[in-house]
Amino acid sequence: MPGNPVVEAVLDSITVPPGAFVVDFACGAGQLGLALAARRPDVSVLGVDHAPGLVERARANAPDNARFEVMSIEDLALEDASADVAVSLFGVLQVGEPGKTVRETARILRPGGVLGLAAYVDMRANPLWSATETVLARHLPPDSLPNPVVQPSLAGPDARERLLHEAGFTSVRTRWFDFPLPLPSFEAAWGLAASPGMFPVLNDNAEVREELREAIVSYEGPGGGS
Repeated sequence: MPGNPVVEAVLDSITVPPGAFVVDFACGAGQLGLALAARRPDVSVLGVDHAPGLVERARANAPDNARFEVMSIEDLALEDASADVAVSLFGVLQVGEPGKTVRETARILRPGGVLGLAAYVDMRANPLWSATETVLARHLPPDSLPNPVVQPSLAGPDARERLLHEAGFTSVRTRWFDFPLPLPSFEAAWGLAASPGMFPVLNDNAEVREELREAIVSYEGPGGGS
Protein backbone atom coordinates (compact mmCIF):
# COMPACT_ATOMS: atom_id res chain seq x y z
CA MET A 1 0.00 0.00 0.00
CA PRO A 2 1.57 3.32 -1.04
CA GLY A 3 2.36 5.80 1.68
CA ASN A 4 1.43 9.46 1.93
CA PRO A 5 3.61 11.26 -0.66
CA VAL A 6 4.11 14.30 1.57
CA VAL A 7 5.19 12.15 4.52
CA GLU A 8 7.61 10.32 2.25
CA ALA A 9 8.96 13.59 0.84
CA VAL A 10 9.64 15.01 4.31
CA LEU A 11 11.36 11.86 5.53
CA ASP A 12 13.40 11.50 2.34
CA SER A 13 14.61 15.10 2.64
CA ILE A 14 16.44 14.61 5.94
CA THR A 15 19.21 12.48 7.40
CA VAL A 16 18.24 10.88 10.70
CA PRO A 17 21.28 9.66 12.68
CA PRO A 18 21.27 6.18 14.24
CA GLY A 19 19.51 6.19 17.61
CA ALA A 20 18.25 9.74 17.14
CA PHE A 21 15.63 11.43 19.30
CA VAL A 22 13.07 12.98 16.94
CA VAL A 23 10.29 15.44 17.80
CA ASP A 24 7.22 15.63 15.55
CA PHE A 25 5.75 19.14 15.91
CA ALA A 26 1.94 19.49 15.63
CA CYS A 27 1.79 15.73 15.10
CA GLY A 28 -1.99 15.48 14.77
CA ALA A 29 -2.95 11.80 14.66
CA GLY A 30 0.73 10.92 14.26
CA GLN A 31 0.98 10.21 10.55
CA LEU A 32 4.53 11.54 10.12
CA GLY A 33 5.93 10.37 13.45
CA LEU A 34 4.42 6.89 13.09
CA ALA A 35 5.83 6.54 9.59
CA LEU A 36 9.30 7.47 10.83
CA ALA A 37 9.05 5.11 13.80
CA ALA A 38 8.09 2.25 11.47
CA ARG A 39 10.83 3.10 9.00
CA ARG A 40 13.50 3.45 11.69
CA PRO A 41 13.02 1.16 14.72
CA ASP A 42 16.35 2.42 16.12
CA VAL A 43 15.11 5.99 16.68
CA SER A 44 12.91 7.41 19.44
CA VAL A 45 9.99 9.57 18.31
CA LEU A 46 8.03 12.07 20.41
CA GLY A 47 4.94 13.56 18.80
CA VAL A 48 3.44 16.71 20.33
CA ASP A 49 0.12 18.41 19.61
CA HIS A 50 -2.27 20.69 21.49
CA ALA A 51 -5.33 18.55 20.65
CA PRO A 52 -5.90 15.70 23.16
CA GLY A 53 -8.19 13.78 20.82
CA LEU A 54 -5.60 13.64 18.06
CA VAL A 55 -2.88 12.67 20.52
CA GLU A 56 -5.04 9.78 21.75
CA ARG A 57 -5.49 8.56 18.18
CA ALA A 58 -1.73 8.65 17.66
CA ARG A 59 -1.12 6.78 20.92
CA ALA A 60 -3.49 4.02 19.85
CA ASN A 61 -1.18 3.20 16.95
CA ALA A 62 2.17 3.89 18.60
CA PRO A 63 4.92 1.25 18.50
CA ASP A 64 7.44 0.90 21.32
CA ASN A 65 9.76 3.55 19.88
CA ALA A 66 7.13 6.31 19.66
CA ARG A 67 5.15 8.26 22.24
CA PHE A 68 2.73 11.16 21.94
CA GLU A 69 2.06 14.00 24.38
CA VAL A 70 -0.24 17.02 24.62
CA MET A 71 1.96 20.14 24.43
CA SER A 72 1.93 23.59 22.87
CA ILE A 73 4.45 23.69 20.02
CA GLU A 74 5.25 27.27 21.06
CA ASP A 75 6.32 26.17 24.57
CA LEU A 76 7.54 22.59 24.77
CA ALA A 77 8.31 20.87 28.06
CA LEU A 78 11.69 19.79 26.68
CA GLU A 79 15.24 20.73 27.59
CA ASP A 80 17.36 22.96 25.38
CA ALA A 81 19.41 21.05 22.79
CA SER A 82 17.71 17.75 23.65
CA ALA A 83 16.61 16.54 20.19
CA ASP A 84 18.56 15.43 17.14
CA VAL A 85 15.83 15.96 14.56
CA ALA A 86 12.52 17.84 14.34
CA VAL A 87 9.84 17.13 11.75
CA SER A 88 6.44 18.61 10.99
CA LEU A 89 3.61 17.93 8.56
CA PHE A 90 1.74 21.20 7.97
CA GLY A 91 2.43 22.38 11.53
CA VAL A 92 5.59 24.49 11.88
CA LEU A 93 5.15 27.70 9.82
CA GLN A 94 1.37 27.15 9.80
CA VAL A 95 0.05 26.56 13.32
CA GLY A 96 0.25 29.30 15.93
CA GLU A 97 2.69 32.20 15.66
CA PRO A 98 5.37 31.17 13.13
CA GLY A 99 8.22 33.07 14.78
CA LYS A 100 7.62 31.47 18.18
CA THR A 101 7.24 28.00 16.71
CA VAL A 102 10.43 28.20 14.65
CA ARG A 103 12.42 29.56 17.60
CA GLU A 104 11.10 26.76 19.82
CA THR A 105 12.12 24.23 17.18
CA ALA A 106 15.63 25.67 17.09
CA ARG A 107 15.81 25.74 20.91
CA ILE A 108 15.23 22.03 21.40
CA LEU A 109 17.60 20.93 18.62
CA ARG A 110 21.20 20.07 19.39
CA PRO A 111 23.95 21.88 17.43
CA GLY A 112 23.88 20.41 13.94
CA GLY A 113 20.29 19.25 14.39
CA VAL A 114 17.96 18.92 11.42
CA LEU A 115 14.42 20.17 10.74
CA GLY A 116 12.30 18.66 7.97
CA LEU A 117 8.82 20.04 7.33
CA ALA A 118 6.03 20.44 4.80
CA ALA A 119 4.00 23.66 4.59
CA TYR A 120 1.33 25.06 2.32
CA VAL A 121 1.90 28.54 0.91
CA ASP A 122 -1.23 29.37 -1.11
CA MET A 123 -4.24 27.10 -0.72
CA ARG A 124 -5.53 28.08 -4.17
CA ALA A 125 -3.08 25.51 -5.55
CA ASN A 126 -5.36 22.89 -3.96
CA PRO A 127 -8.16 22.08 -6.46
CA LEU A 128 -10.65 21.29 -3.68
CA TRP A 129 -9.95 24.66 -2.04
CA SER A 130 -10.34 26.53 -5.34
CA ALA A 131 -13.59 24.77 -6.20
CA THR A 132 -15.05 25.33 -2.73
CA GLU A 133 -13.99 28.98 -2.70
CA THR A 134 -15.67 29.55 -6.08
CA VAL A 135 -18.92 27.98 -4.89
CA LEU A 136 -18.99 29.80 -1.56
CA ALA A 137 -18.25 33.13 -3.23
CA ARG A 138 -21.71 32.90 -4.80
CA HIS A 139 -23.35 32.55 -1.39
CA LEU A 140 -21.27 34.52 1.11
CA PRO A 141 -19.76 38.02 1.28
CA PRO A 142 -16.05 38.05 0.30
CA ASP A 143 -14.86 39.12 3.76
CA SER A 144 -16.35 35.96 5.31
CA LEU A 145 -14.11 33.63 3.29
CA PRO A 146 -10.78 32.49 4.77
CA ASN A 147 -7.53 33.90 3.43
CA PRO A 148 -6.08 31.42 0.91
CA VAL A 149 -2.56 32.53 1.81
CA VAL A 150 -1.37 30.42 4.74
CA GLN A 151 0.22 32.71 7.35
CA PRO A 152 -0.10 36.04 5.44
CA SER A 153 2.81 37.43 7.46
CA LEU A 154 5.02 35.01 5.52
CA ALA A 155 3.58 35.76 2.09
CA GLY A 156 6.59 37.66 0.73
CA PRO A 157 9.36 36.11 -1.37
CA ASP A 158 11.70 33.96 0.74
CA ALA A 159 9.87 35.01 3.94
CA ARG A 160 9.89 31.49 5.34
CA GLU A 161 13.56 31.02 4.57
CA ARG A 162 14.41 34.32 6.28
CA LEU A 163 12.44 33.33 9.38
CA LEU A 164 14.31 30.04 9.62
CA HIS A 165 17.68 31.76 9.21
CA GLU A 166 16.78 34.30 11.90
CA ALA A 167 15.96 31.43 14.29
CA GLY A 168 19.45 29.99 13.79
CA PHE A 169 19.07 27.48 10.97
CA THR A 170 22.16 27.87 8.82
CA SER A 171 21.32 25.84 5.71
CA VAL A 172 17.76 26.05 4.37
CA ARG A 173 16.62 24.14 1.28
CA THR A 174 13.14 24.52 -0.23
CA ARG A 175 11.49 22.06 -2.58
CA TRP A 176 8.15 22.71 -4.29
CA PHE A 177 6.10 19.66 -5.23
CA ASP A 178 2.60 18.59 -6.23
CA PHE A 179 0.95 15.53 -4.74
CA PRO A 180 -2.30 13.60 -5.23
CA LEU A 181 -4.96 13.58 -2.54
CA PRO A 182 -7.24 10.58 -3.16
CA LEU A 183 -10.71 10.90 -1.64
CA PRO A 184 -13.01 7.87 -1.75
CA SER A 185 -16.29 9.75 -2.10
CA PHE A 186 -17.94 13.13 -2.31
CA GLU A 187 -18.76 12.85 1.38
CA ALA A 188 -15.03 12.59 2.12
CA ALA A 189 -14.36 15.65 -0.05
CA TRP A 190 -17.15 17.56 1.69
CA GLY A 191 -15.79 16.62 5.11
CA LEU A 192 -12.31 17.82 4.17
CA ALA A 193 -13.62 21.06 2.68
CA ALA A 194 -15.55 21.76 5.90
CA SER A 195 -12.56 21.05 8.17
CA PRO A 196 -11.03 23.77 10.39
CA GLY A 197 -8.03 24.18 8.08
CA MET A 198 -10.21 24.92 5.07
CA PHE A 199 -13.80 26.21 5.14
CA PRO A 200 -15.39 25.75 8.59
CA VAL A 201 -18.12 28.17 7.45
CA LEU A 202 -19.58 25.39 5.32
CA ASN A 203 -22.92 24.07 6.50
CA ASP A 204 -25.26 21.40 5.22
CA ASN A 205 -26.90 23.74 2.70
CA ALA A 206 -28.22 21.48 -0.06
CA GLU A 207 -27.62 24.07 -2.79
CA VAL A 208 -23.97 24.56 -1.80
CA ARG A 209 -23.43 20.79 -1.60
CA GLU A 210 -24.85 20.22 -5.07
CA GLU A 211 -22.85 23.06 -6.61
CA LEU A 212 -19.64 21.72 -5.07
CA ARG A 213 -20.46 18.20 -6.25
CA GLU A 214 -20.80 19.52 -9.81
CA ALA A 215 -17.63 21.62 -9.48
CA ILE A 216 -15.41 18.65 -8.60
CA VAL A 217 -16.94 16.06 -10.92
CA SER A 218 -14.00 16.44 -13.34
CA TYR A 219 -11.68 15.11 -10.63
CA GLU A 220 -13.52 11.81 -10.32
CA GLY A 221 -11.83 8.64 -11.52
CA PRO A 222 -8.46 6.92 -11.10
CA GLY A 223 -6.43 9.80 -12.51
CA GLY A 224 -8.37 12.69 -11.01
CA GLY A 225 -8.62 15.86 -13.06
CA SER A 226 -6.45 18.72 -14.12
